[in-house]
Amino acid sequence: MKIPYKIFILIFLISLSQTTFPQTIGIKGGTNISKFNITNINEEDYSDILDYRLGSQIGVTADFSISKVFSIETGVSLFSKGSNFTSGYSDFYQSKLSRISLLYVSLPLYFKSSISIGKTKVFGAFGPYIGYGFSGKAKSVSYYYGGGKTELRSIKWGKKNFGEFENLDYGASASIGVELKPIQISLFYDYGIANISTYSEYFEIKNRVIGLSVAYLFGKKNKAN
Repeated sequence: MKIPYKIFILIFLISLSQTTFPQTIGIKGGTNISKFNITNINEEDYSDILDYRLGSQIGVTADFSISKVFSIETGVSLFSKGSNFTSGYSDFYQSKLSRISLLYVSLPLYFKSSISIGKTKVFGAFGPYIGYGFSGKAKSVSYYYGGGKTELRSIKWGKKNFGEFENLDYGASASIGVELKPIQISLFYDYGIANISTYSEYFEIKNRVIGLSVAYLFGKKNKAN
Protein backbone atom coordinates (compact mmCIF):
# COMPACT_ATOMS: atom_id res chain seq x y z
CA MET A 1 0.00 0.00 0.00
CA LYS A 2 2.95 2.30 0.66
CA ILE A 3 4.66 1.79 -2.73
CA PRO A 4 1.97 3.46 -4.94
CA TYR A 5 1.94 6.42 -2.54
CA LYS A 6 5.71 6.94 -2.90
CA ILE A 7 5.59 6.54 -6.69
CA PHE A 8 2.77 9.07 -6.92
CA ILE A 9 4.66 11.66 -4.86
CA LEU A 10 7.81 11.12 -6.96
CA ILE A 11 5.91 11.64 -10.23
CA PHE A 12 4.24 14.70 -8.75
CA LEU A 13 7.53 16.36 -7.72
CA ILE A 14 9.29 15.54 -11.00
CA SER A 15 6.38 16.89 -13.02
CA LEU A 16 6.21 20.18 -11.14
CA SER A 17 9.97 20.63 -11.42
CA GLN A 18 9.59 20.61 -15.22
CA THR A 19 7.07 23.46 -15.24
CA THR A 20 8.42 26.99 -15.57
CA PHE A 21 5.32 29.12 -15.93
CA PRO A 22 3.07 30.65 -13.29
CA GLN A 23 0.08 28.62 -12.25
CA THR A 24 -3.62 29.23 -12.69
CA ILE A 25 -5.44 28.47 -9.47
CA GLY A 26 -9.10 28.09 -8.74
CA ILE A 27 -11.86 27.06 -6.38
CA LYS A 28 -13.52 23.86 -7.51
CA GLY A 29 -16.68 22.05 -6.44
CA GLY A 30 -19.37 19.79 -7.77
CA THR A 31 -21.40 16.65 -7.44
CA ASN A 32 -20.78 12.97 -8.11
CA ILE A 33 -22.34 9.54 -8.04
CA SER A 34 -20.27 6.69 -6.63
CA LYS A 35 -20.56 2.94 -6.22
CA PHE A 36 -18.38 0.15 -4.86
CA ASN A 37 -17.09 -2.60 -7.10
CA ILE A 38 -17.10 -5.68 -4.86
CA THR A 39 -15.86 -9.20 -5.64
CA ASN A 40 -15.03 -12.13 -3.35
CA ILE A 41 -12.26 -14.71 -3.52
CA ASN A 42 -14.38 -16.75 -5.94
CA GLU A 43 -14.57 -13.71 -8.25
CA GLU A 44 -18.32 -13.40 -7.67
CA ASP A 45 -19.53 -9.82 -7.89
CA TYR A 46 -22.33 -8.10 -6.01
CA SER A 47 -23.51 -5.66 -8.65
CA ASP A 48 -27.12 -6.83 -8.28
CA ILE A 49 -27.36 -5.41 -4.75
CA LEU A 50 -25.23 -2.28 -5.31
CA ASP A 51 -26.44 1.12 -6.44
CA TYR A 52 -25.00 4.60 -6.90
CA ARG A 53 -25.14 7.16 -4.12
CA LEU A 54 -25.06 10.93 -4.53
CA GLY A 55 -21.99 12.75 -3.22
CA SER A 56 -20.02 15.95 -3.64
CA GLN A 57 -16.51 17.39 -3.75
CA ILE A 58 -14.97 20.79 -3.00
CA GLY A 59 -11.42 22.06 -3.01
CA VAL A 60 -8.75 24.00 -4.86
CA THR A 61 -7.14 23.34 -8.22
CA ALA A 62 -3.85 24.49 -9.78
CA ASP A 63 -2.68 24.31 -13.39
CA PHE A 64 1.01 24.42 -14.32
CA SER A 65 1.71 25.26 -17.96
CA ILE A 66 4.27 23.24 -19.91
CA SER A 67 3.43 24.62 -23.36
CA LYS A 68 0.52 26.16 -25.25
CA VAL A 69 -1.11 22.73 -25.48
CA PHE A 70 0.09 20.72 -22.48
CA SER A 71 -0.11 21.36 -18.75
CA ILE A 72 -0.21 19.59 -15.41
CA GLU A 73 -3.26 20.01 -13.23
CA THR A 74 -3.44 19.07 -9.59
CA GLY A 75 -5.21 20.17 -6.42
CA VAL A 76 -6.63 19.09 -3.10
CA SER A 77 -10.29 18.28 -2.46
CA LEU A 78 -12.62 16.96 0.18
CA PHE A 79 -14.32 14.13 -1.64
CA SER A 80 -17.30 11.99 -0.62
CA LYS A 81 -17.57 8.45 -2.01
CA GLY A 82 -19.41 5.30 -1.10
CA SER A 83 -22.27 3.11 -2.23
CA ASN A 84 -25.86 2.10 -1.62
CA PHE A 85 -26.91 -1.48 -0.98
CA THR A 86 -30.31 -3.13 -1.33
CA SER A 87 -31.10 -6.62 -0.10
CA GLY A 88 -34.31 -8.54 0.36
CA TYR A 89 -35.34 -11.20 2.87
CA SER A 90 -38.14 -13.70 2.54
CA ASP A 91 -38.88 -14.41 6.20
CA PHE A 92 -38.66 -11.50 8.64
CA TYR A 93 -37.44 -8.52 6.59
CA GLN A 94 -39.14 -7.33 3.43
CA SER A 95 -36.04 -5.34 2.45
CA LYS A 96 -32.99 -3.61 3.85
CA LEU A 97 -31.41 -0.44 2.43
CA SER A 98 -27.88 0.52 3.44
CA ARG A 99 -25.91 3.66 2.60
CA ILE A 100 -22.14 3.89 3.08
CA SER A 101 -20.70 7.43 2.95
CA LEU A 102 -16.91 7.85 3.05
CA LEU A 103 -15.05 11.17 3.20
CA TYR A 104 -11.59 11.48 1.65
CA VAL A 105 -8.89 14.06 1.15
CA SER A 106 -8.06 13.55 -2.52
CA LEU A 107 -5.08 14.62 -4.65
CA PRO A 108 -5.21 14.10 -8.45
CA LEU A 109 -2.36 14.56 -10.90
CA TYR A 110 -3.67 15.18 -14.42
CA PHE A 111 -1.59 15.34 -17.58
CA LYS A 112 -3.71 17.71 -19.60
CA SER A 113 -4.03 18.62 -23.28
CA SER A 114 -6.02 21.69 -24.39
CA ILE A 115 -7.06 23.31 -27.66
CA SER A 116 -8.62 26.74 -28.15
CA ILE A 117 -11.74 27.25 -30.24
CA GLY A 118 -12.34 30.98 -30.28
CA LYS A 119 -12.53 32.13 -26.67
CA THR A 120 -13.39 28.63 -25.47
CA LYS A 121 -10.79 26.07 -24.45
CA VAL A 122 -11.57 22.35 -24.76
CA PHE A 123 -9.44 19.90 -22.80
CA GLY A 124 -8.89 16.29 -21.93
CA ALA A 125 -6.84 14.99 -19.02
CA PHE A 126 -5.68 11.69 -17.58
CA GLY A 127 -3.59 10.65 -14.60
CA PRO A 128 -3.41 9.03 -11.18
CA TYR A 129 -5.12 10.09 -7.99
CA ILE A 130 -4.52 9.29 -4.36
CA GLY A 131 -6.90 9.73 -1.45
CA TYR A 132 -6.94 9.28 2.30
CA GLY A 133 -10.19 8.34 4.02
CA PHE A 134 -10.70 9.77 7.49
CA SER A 135 -14.44 9.88 8.18
CA GLY A 136 -17.59 8.05 7.23
CA LYS A 137 -21.11 7.00 8.15
CA ALA A 138 -23.13 3.84 7.62
CA LYS A 139 -26.91 4.12 7.59
CA SER A 140 -29.26 1.17 7.29
CA VAL A 141 -33.04 1.20 7.03
CA SER A 142 -34.82 -2.11 7.54
CA TYR A 143 -38.40 -2.62 6.48
CA TYR A 144 -40.33 -5.55 7.88
CA TYR A 145 -43.88 -6.60 8.40
CA GLY A 146 -45.54 -4.20 10.81
CA GLY A 147 -42.80 -1.55 11.00
CA GLY A 148 -39.22 -0.56 10.33
CA LYS A 149 -35.92 0.39 11.94
CA THR A 150 -33.14 2.89 11.16
CA GLU A 151 -29.55 2.56 12.37
CA LEU A 152 -26.70 5.07 12.00
CA ARG A 153 -23.08 4.49 13.00
CA SER A 154 -19.61 5.85 12.31
CA ILE A 155 -17.21 4.01 10.02
CA LYS A 156 -14.09 2.52 11.57
CA TRP A 157 -10.89 2.77 9.54
CA GLY A 158 -7.93 0.40 9.36
CA LYS A 159 -7.50 -3.29 10.02
CA LYS A 160 -5.50 -2.58 13.18
CA ASN A 161 -8.53 -0.74 14.56
CA PHE A 162 -10.88 -3.57 13.53
CA GLY A 163 -12.35 -1.26 10.90
CA GLU A 164 -14.16 -2.06 7.67
CA PHE A 165 -12.12 0.11 5.30
CA GLU A 166 -8.47 0.93 4.72
CA ASN A 167 -7.61 4.64 4.71
CA LEU A 168 -5.58 4.67 1.50
CA ASP A 169 -7.30 4.83 -1.88
CA TYR A 170 -5.62 5.30 -5.25
CA GLY A 171 -6.42 4.77 -8.89
CA ALA A 172 -6.70 6.36 -12.33
CA SER A 173 -8.77 9.38 -13.28
CA ALA A 174 -9.90 10.82 -16.62
CA SER A 175 -11.50 14.19 -17.28
CA ILE A 176 -12.91 16.17 -20.21
CA GLY A 177 -14.25 19.70 -20.16
CA VAL A 178 -14.48 23.23 -21.41
CA GLU A 179 -13.05 26.48 -20.11
CA LEU A 180 -14.36 29.96 -20.74
CA LYS A 181 -12.46 32.03 -18.22
CA PRO A 182 -13.03 32.43 -15.41
CA ILE A 183 -15.32 29.34 -15.48
CA GLN A 184 -14.21 25.77 -16.09
CA ILE A 185 -16.68 22.86 -16.35
CA SER A 186 -15.53 19.24 -16.43
CA LEU A 187 -16.78 15.67 -16.32
CA PHE A 188 -14.55 13.08 -14.65
CA TYR A 189 -14.35 9.38 -13.91
CA ASP A 190 -12.29 7.89 -11.08
CA TYR A 191 -11.39 4.20 -11.37
CA GLY A 192 -10.21 2.88 -8.04
CA ILE A 193 -7.35 0.38 -8.09
CA ALA A 194 -6.74 0.06 -4.35
CA ASN A 195 -8.59 -2.62 -2.42
CA ILE A 196 -10.05 -0.58 0.44
CA SER A 197 -11.47 -3.61 2.27
CA THR A 198 -9.76 -4.58 5.52
CA TYR A 199 -10.90 -8.15 4.78
CA SER A 200 -8.74 -8.33 1.68
CA GLU A 201 -8.26 -12.09 2.03
CA TYR A 202 -11.99 -12.50 1.37
CA PHE A 203 -13.20 -9.41 -0.51
CA GLU A 204 -12.06 -6.73 -2.91
CA ILE A 205 -13.81 -3.37 -2.59
CA LYS A 206 -12.84 -0.63 -5.04
CA ASN A 207 -14.24 2.86 -5.59
CA ARG A 208 -15.94 3.93 -8.82
CA VAL A 209 -16.95 7.60 -9.21
CA ILE A 210 -18.53 9.68 -12.00
CA GLY A 211 -18.74 13.40 -11.37
CA LEU A 212 -19.28 16.95 -12.57
CA SER A 213 -17.10 19.84 -11.38
CA VAL A 214 -17.26 23.60 -11.82
CA ALA A 215 -14.24 25.78 -11.07
CA TYR A 216 -13.76 29.52 -10.79
CA LEU A 217 -10.24 30.35 -11.97
CA PHE A 218 -7.81 33.07 -10.92
CA GLY A 219 -4.75 34.23 -12.82
CA LYS A 220 -3.60 33.71 -16.38
CA LYS A 221 -1.18 31.32 -17.99
CA ASN A 222 1.86 32.81 -19.63
CA LYS A 223 2.52 31.70 -23.19
CA ALA A 224 5.32 29.27 -23.71
CA ASN A 225 8.34 30.41 -25.63
